[in-house]
Amino acid sequence: MKATARRISQSRPGWPAAAAFLVLLLAAASTGTARAEVKRLQFPVSGMRSPLASRGVEEAIRTLSGVARVSADLGTGRVEVEAESQKSLNLQEVRTRAARAGYPVAGDLDVLARGRFDTGAEGRITFKVAGTSYAWQVLESATLLEMIRSHPGLRGEFIAGFRLFEKPPWNRPAISLREWEAVASATPAAAPHSLRPQTSSAKPPAAPAASSKAAAQKKTTAVAATSKGSKGKAPAVDPAAAKKKRRDSGTPPKP
Repeated sequence: MKATARRISQSRPGWPAAAAFLVLLLAAASTGTARAEVKRLQFPVSGMRSPLASRGVEEAIRTLSGVARVSADLGTGRVEVEAESQKSLNLQEVRTRAARAGYPVAGDLDVLARGRFDTGAEGRITFKVAGTSYAWQVLESATLLEMIRSHPGLRGEFIAGFRLFEKPPWNRPAISLREWEAVASATPAAAPHSLRPQTSSAKPPAAPAASSKAAAQKKTTAVAATSKGSKGKAPAVDPAAAKKKRRDSGTPPKP
């Protein structure tokens, strides 16, 4: 793979049929139908100098469990191994099988794997391959900085392409990222609090109470108006009772 930093979705001619394979890999990862751990390896071998030798290393590795395809390039002296669906490659088994066939691994491995990034107490970032015990320190690079800017905290799973340095000068295996792609989460996001339906214990609207208060106030006003109107009128008088009253008191009737 080239050393330039770019995402996996930006395919390049380094691996045959890389674009189609990565599309299938990402689709399987997003639906959860396949667990993509160590899905692809590329490495140089020594002693492969004839078509018979390339065929020999291919047959030796192809018999391993979980291997879907092996391709040995006589011109470049490199071998490419691809895992079956829902399977993961075992780095040590591939390396051992190539060595037993007479073509030992002669350099660093280029790996495509799925996993998570973990930041330690000292700020060191480690890439842990899903479903395996593989865990390697991540070396600082432009690709790593690009990924941190795009995904602060490096949460979730990623499909990463990297070069594995198993015997570096600092005597600690480490990886250098070359390409990456974030794996979409299949868990739906929770609805915002403002959009959640009210529970049965919620208080009813206050509109009916306001209407009752207005009706009571209207009734009180009507009663007060009636009382005020009755005070302005003289009480009705019976004519016969008034005549009898005047006669008893000796008051002459009005002409």
